[in-house]
Amino acid sequence: MERYYQPEIECASREQILEWQNERLVRQVRHVWDNVPYYRKKMEEKGVRPEDIKGVSDLHKLPFLSKEDLRIAYPYGLLAEPLEKCVRIQSTSGTTGKRVVAFYTQHDIDLWEDCCARAIVAAGGTNKDVCQVSYGYGLFTGGPGLNGGSHKVGCLTIPTSSGNTEAADERQSLCAFDKELCKQEAVVSLDYRAILWYNHNTNFVEENRNIWIKKEKDTFRVVRYLK
Repeated sequence: MERYYQPEIECASREQILEWQNERLVRQVRHVWDNVPYYRKKMEEKGVRPEDIKGVSDLHKLPFLSKEDLRIAYPYGLLAEPLEKCVRIQSTSGTTGKRVVAFYTQHDIDLWEDCCARAIVAAGGTNKDVCQVSYGYGLFTGGPGLNGGSHKVGCLTIPTSSGNTEAADERQSLCAFDKELCKQEAVVSLDYRAILWYNHNTNFVEENRNIWIKKEKDTFRVVRYLK
């Protein structure tokens, strides 16, 4: 079974991938030079101009950004698009210092959700599956990204988020299994941040977070919820 969400990208030849990388790097460097004064200054200090970058073989010429740079430029110093074109902001937790923020245009979100959809399909997910998203849905980008990627694949999406694990397992058992929404051979994500696949010939499947699953006539169902 082919597991590709965007085969024209995922199955592209190495030559085609390199051509895309070269073209997009050159375009991105010019875009940053024209729109991000903070980084343009770093390029000038290193004596590098956009025309010096011909492709990925010239990556070593570009100046590095450290996490300290990301904090110094907080919040808008590295923004390369007008703020009115941005539709979402995400950030790190800020546990070790000032938050590192990222602004998303709609195009950015579409690309991120495509990447998440690729990951789900690569693991075998289809529109016949139930996907429980256990990443956080706050400022961290994981929850919203997997949520959107799951929608693009066509999975029935359960936005459980993290925490309160026992209650989340019980909600999933009620929503996904008692109503027999999960047919075929796939159960997406009883385990925390994982996709689990069960063998066609298995009658009783491993215990996973207090839930036992039984396979009957190509349908997985909860047979016992362990307190």
